[in-house]
Amino acid sequence: MNEVIDFNANLDHTRKSTIEFMRDGPRSTGQAGHWLRFAQMVSVRDHNNLDRDVKLFFTVGVVAMDAFIACWETKRYYDSSRPWTLVRYYNKGKTIKGWGGPDKGTQSIPAEKWHPYSPANFVSPPFPAYVSGHSTVSGACGKILEYFTGSDQFGAVEHRICGQITETPGDPVSLPLPTFSGTAEMAGISRVLGGYHIQADNIEGLNLGRKVAEWDWNVIQKHFNGSLKVGNHKMMNSSETNAHVCTPACKDKCAAMHNAGKTCPPDCTKPCCKDKKKACKPGCKKDCCKKKS
Repeated sequence: MNEVIDFNANLDHTRKSTIEFMRDGPRSTGQAGHWLRFAQMVSVRDHNNLDRDVKLFFTVGVVAMDAFIACWETKRYYDSSRPWTLVRYYNKGKTIKGWGGPDKGTQSIPAEKWHPYSPANFVSPPFPAYVSGHSTVSGACGKILEYFTGSDQFGAVEHRICGQITETPGDPVSLPLPTFSGTAEMAGISRVLGGYHIQADNIEGLNLGRKVAEWDWNVIQKHFNGSLKVGNHKMMNSSETNAHVCTPACKDKCAAMHNAGKTCPPDCTKPCCKDKKKACKPGCKKDCCKKKS
């Protein structure tokens, strides 16, 4: 808690810009959307094709969702307070140094009036602190991008105007983002700098997110290589599902093949063939099977 008070009383342009860059408050895409934007930057950097992009955004989106689930289960279980409450409660009756409000800099203020570096319309999130959602999602997405690309290197730079969403805009600031892990840690510490979390919320959130990414990556690879099993059924990979397609002429014959009167869709994309050897199922003439061109 004392670390949060110290950060709040010593906000320079870089710290303010870091807080604002990673804030992702109301009417924003949230931290998950922030990392999908980073994924867009990776796509451009690596000259991804469509297939690679589908896998990239699927991967980041899935791990962000799973990280949020893990985060919110933890929040509801521990139901811990935020600095807004902690600083005011444990320092009641004291005068402390803190951010005085928009364009007021650092001032000596009653502890009961301490507040995060935030605009007046959203001072502090109204839900439990531990663990930090920013840290959990960022830890997960940063690690999954490292797994996906095979490297921790990011190589981006964010250009900001200090104070532009909290107080009178100030000087330009450039925030280097050399690695995915470093960017995740920037997101996490921004919440401590801003006065929304204590360090434990951040550190354990990053750890939790990275564990989620490690688990998810093993499952995601099975999605991509076709080895994932759902119940008693093995998922087919793209080479299996696209190996053979029905011709328009076989639309009616598919009813007998697929039981219970099920027919091929209008574009006749259901496979007529039993396997990749082009062996037609009973009741399906061989002329209704052809290899996809």
